[in-house]
Parts: sequence; structure tokens; C-alpha cells
Amino acid sequence: VAAVLKTLALVPTTVIGGVQNSTGTVTLTGKAAVNTTVTLSSSISSAASVPASVVVAAGASTATFTVTSHGVSAQQVPAIKATLGAVSKSVNLTVKPISISTMTLSPTTVKGGVSSTLTITLASPAASSLTIALTSNLPAVANPTSASITFTAGVQTKTVSIKTFTVTSAATAVIKAVGFNTKTANLKVTP
Repeated sequence: VAAVLKTLALVPTTVIGGVQNSTGTVTLTGKAAVNTTVTLSSSISSAASVPASVVVAAGASTATFTVTSHGVSAQQVPAIKATLGAVSKSVNLTVKPISISTMTLSPTTVKGGVSSTLTITLASPAASSLTIALTSNLPAVANPTSASITFTAGVQTKTVSIKTFTVTSAATAVIKAVGFNTKTANLKVTP
């Protein structure tokens, strides 16, 4: 009796797009009598791609393949599918964008009218173009000079100037960066 497809496994099942890959393993119900080709596919190849097929060698019951992840701007969950004859197995792979690791202001206290520098560092270099939105809860006190900051592929750290304005009493503005996750930093502006 010819061996049939028993399972498909992915390790890990969650990856950072363009940074980590996953290893897929197809397992047959028994040893393959001859070289057996298992067809592979991904429901979202822009997030995770697979080879067209993998061969389980004669005498073996398993074969492995690489699921290559790609940079994404929002979380994607492609279904990775293996097919042998009439039997198909599918496993979801979660592909996440790169997150903001740290966000700092220097200095953290300035006199109104003096700028501060905001530094944003990603958890790993951007796999593809990644835009982070920047806002202030008190734009009349302190405001980013740009409404967003874009990390091009390979870039991990970017800076942007925070412009401040004259105040009659000390005020603290909360600068927020929003990408896949959110980070905040406080900037105190004094008269």
C-alpha cells in the first residue's frame, strides 16, 4: 500500500516577516516505496513563500522544506498547504511586522522653543519599507516635525526632531509612535 500524507508541521508557527523563516516537515503514514513528490503552496505568497514541491526520498517517511517569510506592514496569516494525491494538510503561519523596540527623547526636558531629538529603534532592521506614525497629545507645546517616519529596508534606527513652543507654565507632551505596536515618550517643556 502506497504511503499517504499523514501530517504537515511548521516550526515555528509565528515569525517576524523578512527576519525569520519557518521549517516545514511533511510526514507520510509509512516509508515511501519510491521518491514521492508532495506539492506545496502558500495562500499569501507575498507574506510567506514555499517551494513548489518537496520530495520524500524512497525509504524515508519525512521531508523538510523552508518557508521563507517576507516583510509585511500588518500581520498576515498565510495557510501553508501540502498535497499528496487526494490528501491535503494545511497549517497557518503567523507573519508579524517588525515592532518598535525602544523610543527615546534627548533631552527629555527643554525650554519652549528648543528642539528635542526623538530616536526610534526597531526590534530588528526593517525587512521592507515600514512607516511609523508620530503624534503629540499637546501639539501646541511639542510636535514632531514630521507626521510619520519611514524605515527603508535594512534600517533599524531613525531620528526625528521634536519642535517645541513657548509656554507660560511647564507642560509635558506625550509623543506617540504607532507601528505594529505603540511606544510613548514624555517631553517636558518649561517656560
